[in-house]
Amino acid sequence: MRVALVLAFVLLSLAVAVPAQADWDLGDPYKYLQEPLMTPLLGLFVNATTPNILADGFECRETGWVTDIHIWGGWLDSAPEEDVTFTLSIHENVPASESPTGYSMPGEVLWTQVFGPGDFLVRTWVPPFINGWLDPPSAYTEMLAIEFFQYNFFIDPATAFFQEGTFTDPIIYWLDVQAEPLDPADSFGWLNFEGNLYGDAVWTVGVEPYSGEWDELIYPEGHMWVGGSIDLAFVITSLAPTDVDWGDAPDPNYPTLESSYGASHAIDPALYMGTAVDPELGSMTRTASSSRRRSSTE
Repeated sequence: MRVALVLAFVLLSLAVAVPAQADWDLGDPYKYLQEPLMTPLLGLFVNATTPNILADGFECRETGWVTDIHIWGGWLDSAPEEDVTFTLSIHENVPASESPTGYSMPGEVLWTQVFGPGDFLVRTWVPPFINGWLDPPSAYTEMLAIEFFQYNFFIDPATAFFQEGTFTDPIIYWLDVQAEPLDPADSFGWLNFEGNLYGDAVWTVGVEPYSGEWDELIYPEGHMWVGGSIDLAFVITSLAPTDVDWGDAPDPNYPTLESSYGASHAIDPALYMGTAVDPELGSMTRTASSSRRRSSTE
């Protein structure tokens, strides 16, 4: 009986440690956001189908684990939206001043994960309306009715990427996306974003995880923004700090901090031991000069 109770408790603890999987809606919390462009004739789907790889930069101002990545895209000729494998990766930033290309681009691979059919959630974002399609670098097809989809990728905190930027010391990373449809005749395009925050999005031909040179993505002849920089639509989120309970023992003698890969679990308000739930606020980080948490309820 005792063994059965212990096993049940362990299984329940593991169940609540996995963040809830859900779509992301405009207005929901996020770490970083580039909204999808939904203006007819200005929207552009850039071919991210293997062997193409697309990448765009993002700035981290809050240390923590990347547990959700959401992108927007569509299919040329309305292919099945779930029969596809995505490879996502996060890279360090090579600034323009250090890049052999003269513009910023992805550098060393820091994290990568493959998401096959059934490993992600997908939903229709908006019905089809008239937009364009780009096969990089410049093969542009206009006036296409393409349906918008949102793809939602959820990452186990045990294998998630740990962002190290802060509000006062932000760090730029790059997100790479490559799609491999079950049917090689199908093509997936990553939707554009109206704006240019951290340099142009880039593209290359290769196999993930990729480390090499990249080419800039530029609006092609025939588009209203010809010659301008293309950026791509995605949002990065994570467990909110107040949704996480960490260990209480002193770090570094005991690895309890986020930066030490300490044990943690997502909080279920209905499940706790003692008199109340005791979440930790803020990022659980340490520096060489201090092992104290930045903020805590304890």
